[in-house]
Amino acid sequence: YKIISNNMATAPVLRPRLPSTIDVELSDTEIGRGSFGIVYKGTLTSTNKPVAIKVLQNMTHEMHNEIETVKKLPQNHPNITQILDVKRSDTQAQIIMEYCDTNLHSYFVHNFSDIDIDRKLALMAQIVSGTHFLHVNNIIHRDLKPANILVQTPRFSSPIVKLTDFGFAKIVESKAGQHQYTIIGTEWYM
Repeated sequence: YKIISNNMATAPVLRPRLPSTIDVELSDTEIGRGSFGIVYKGTLTSTNKPVAIKVLQNMTHEMHNEIETVKKLPQNHPNITQILDVKRSDTQAQIIMEYCDTNLHSYFVHNFSDIDIDRKLALMAQIVSGTHFLHVNNIIHRDLKPANILVQTPRFSSPIVKLTDFGFAKIVESKAGQHQYTIIGTEWYM
């Protein structure tokens, strides 16, 4: 990884144990913050394409869970954020993923009056499609909320929603007649 930053306190350096499969420049531009880490904007050096880099520090069980979940996540659905690479050391990790312009909350705040009912229904259908895909692959998100639904806004086509943030996700094994429930997630959206 090539790290570019004016403030190393906000853009930590990860020295992965394994060689990187992609070359990424990490900027100090923060684009998101959550319970487990900070998301920075970066650049895929081979294509100059923007990427999002989630930096997880002081690894907890939930952070290890997120890494294991994204590693097992099939990468072939248009409404699931594509994971490009995962790097980790003993104390931190980076999840490198496709970049999206905004999240669903911000998208609606800035565009609500311009979005007709058909487009709102199309966005909802994409959320349902992504959620269905997770469930078919035995993954329960458990923290689906507007901040965890990203929106790509291509110049000449309709917006595309992408489910992201799998820190609370659970991979379930179906066992006939056995059900175990744990309530987890963000209070306002449960």
